Amino acid sequence: MPFCYGAADMASRRRLPSLNALIAFDAVARNGSFTRAGQELTVAQPAVTRHIANLEGWLGVALFHRHGNAVSLTKDGQEAADLAISVLDRLEIGLGAIRAAPRSEVVIGASFGMAHLWVIPRISGLRMAAGGAVINFVTSENYDAFDRQGVDLSIRFGTGQWAGVHSDLLFEEETHVIASPDFLAAHPEIDADNLPFTLRGEWLLEHGDQYNVGWMTWKSWFRHHGPPCPQSPSPKCAIFPPFWIWCARAKVWPSVLRGWMMHGLKKARLSALGRLSNGRGLVII
Repeated sequence: MPFCYGAADMASRRRLPSLNALIAFDAVARNGSFTRAGQELTVAQPAVTRHIANLEGWLGVALFHRHGNAVSLTKDGQEAADLAISVLDRLEIGLGAIRAAPRSEVVIGASFGMAHLWVIPRISGLRMAAGGAVINFVTSENYDAFDRQGVDLSIRFGTGQWAGVHSDLLFEEETHVIASPDFLAAHPEIDADNLPFTLRGEWLLEHGDQYNVGWMTWKSWFRHHGPPCPQSPSPKCAIFPPFWIWCARAKVWPSVLRGWMMHGLKKARLSALGRLSNGRGLVII
C-alpha cells in the first residue's frame, strides 16, 4: 500500500536536499575533483556535476571555486562539507550497527563523539588488528547500551576500577578551555593566565554530563579553580551533547567551550587556552 502524506504531514516534512546530492558533494569535497568523485562513486562525471548544481541551487550559494579540472571549496562550501561529512559518518556508523552483520565481526561500544573523533580515523588499523573482521559499532551516550549481548569491547570514561571486568587506560582526561580566534580577538579582556576570573557566564557552552559518568563540567572546572561557576541567561548554554557538534558550533558562535584536546580541534580552527587533568580518563574494557 503506498504511503500518502496528508496536509499536516507535508507541513512537518524535513526540508533537506537529496541524499545522492550530499553523497556526491562529499566525494567532490574529499577528492577535489568532479572526475575523481565520479570514479569513486562509479558514475559518470556529468552526473556528479548535475548533483552539485542541484545542491547549489537548493542552498542558493556556490560550494566550489572552479580551476579548470580542479575545484576547491568556497567558505560556504567548507562549512557545508564539515556538516555533510559529520552527518554521513554518523549515518554510516548508526546504520552499520543496525544492519545484519556477518559472523566475522567485532562490535565496539562508544559514545558518538568518541566513535567519530577517535575510533573512525583508526578504522583501517582496527580492521588489520581484527584479521579483516567487519568492525561494527554500538553508539550511545548511555553506557548501559554497551552491556548488551554482542558488544565485544567498549570505550568508557572513568577510573576503570569496575568489578568483574578487565580494563586498560587509553588516555587520561585533559580538559582545555577553547574558543575561536575571532572571539578571542573581540574580547582582549580574556586573560589566559587568569581564566576563572575573566570568563563571563553568557560566553560558556556546555556539552554536559547527561548520564553522570563523571567527566569535567563547567561547574567542576570552576570548583577546581576556586570561584563559583557564573550563571548565564544565554539559551546557547543549554546542555547539548555530543562534544563534536559543539566544536563545529564554536567556530561560528561567539562563545567559549570547554573540551578535550585532540587533532580535530586544529581542523576546527579553535584556540586552546588553559588545561586541567583530574586523574580520570577513557578506558577500554
